[in-house]
Amino acid sequence: MRTIRRPRDPEQPLFSVPMIGWSVFQGGLAFGLLAATFLTATWYQLPEANVRELVFLSLIVSIVALILANRSFGTSLLHAFTRKNVMLRYVLGAVAAVIVLTVVVPAFRALLKFGSPDWTYGAVAFGIGGVLLVALELLKPLANRQSNADRAGRAVREDTP
Repeated sequence: MRTIRRPRDPEQPLFSVPMIGWSVFQGGLAFGLLAATFLTATWYQLPEANVRELVFLSLIVSIVALILANRSFGTSLLHAFTRKNVMLRYVLGAVAAVIVLTVVVPAFRALLKFGSPDWTYGAVAFGIGGVLLVALELLKPLANRQSNADRAGRAVREDTP
């Protein structure tokens, strides 16, 4: 049975400070992983076109990981994958199609100035996305605890004269 969530109180802010902080942290973690990928690839002197392809694929997979991590405030990774959402399936299918087109079709590869296709770049990109998703799921209880403490503190402050 589907539970119906009560509407948000219009007097409350749409985004709380802890929620904004958590979002900035998530983006910073994703950026850090992408920067580490870029720096590692250039350290190993990969050609510029291959570095561009690797970071592009990692960016796309990281965005998908952020979407999956933020599907619910619960901590179940299994729930993020099994929760029914038809539109998400369409979006993920479109993302997969774009990735395949950019990696396989020579015209798109030339447009984006990618190097020769290599399956290891895709594997590294999916590994980075997996690390980001697991890290965010493991850290989510800390963010939820901080958010709950903020809500409790706000409720106490509002009740006191």
